[in-house]
Amino acid sequence: MSIVVEGQTVEGTLRAEVGVARLDAASSRAFKNEIDSLWNDGVSAVELDFSKVDFIDSSGVGALLGVYKRLPQ
Repeated sequence: MSIVVEGQTVEGTLRAEVGVARLDAASSRAFKNEIDSLWNDGVSAVELDFSKVDFIDSSGVGALLGVYKRLPQ
């Protein structure tokens, strides 16, 4: 099952839709791996669509912080 349903980079912005109801310990590793596969050197911003997400635990927050830390400062 794919965690990131849709993902593409448009003009430096990685836009992705999170396609699970729970971003938790069970799904956060797959989320990180899928974001890694979408990431390229041209990414300077990230937009995530959480419209399908009902719950985020500390593992999910950690995965999101990992995405944030990869962005250029």
